Amino acid sequence: MTYVYLPTAFIGVVNPDGSGDRYYTEDDLGELLESYKSEKNIDVNLVDRLIGMCDEAIQLSQGNERDAVNSLKNWTDEFNKGEWFKKDYTGYTFNIFQTPLEAAQYIIKIYEEEENLGLDSLEDDIGISKKEFIRLSGDEIYRNEFMRRKFADILM
Repeated sequence: MTYVYLPTAFIGVVNPDGSGDRYYTEDDLGELLESYKSEKNIDVNLVDRLIGMCDEAIQLSQGNERDAVNSLKNWTDEFNKGEWFKKDYTGYTFNIFQTPLEAAQYIIKIYEEEENLGLDSLEDDIGISKKEFIRLSGDEIYRNEFMRRKFADILM
């Protein structure tokens, strides 16, 4: 989250043409974002909000796993409101799932709710039926290496 996704998303927001910095780490993300404030056409308030959200996510991820996951799930609700950084037809979302089944149900929901997708598109994209996908993401996934790999392949 702090080494790949947030840096990629946040730099994409402030530097949408992709020029310049390509590698970001948690340790230098705030500093890197801060450096963008001096550039033309940069929304300084947006950069400050991104820095604050990143710092908050890092802080929330500390401590015991259960509290961190619950806190980060709440954080993602704020993150996913998304209107604050949608730009040029680009948006970002971030979700945390505690089980493979939660992730599968979320994916299915997105396909079912999106008018341009639908269940047929889901099944074409993942190569198995909705019912098989739910079964694949069930408790057996924790004991079956093949199922774990198959699920991971679908997510990629």
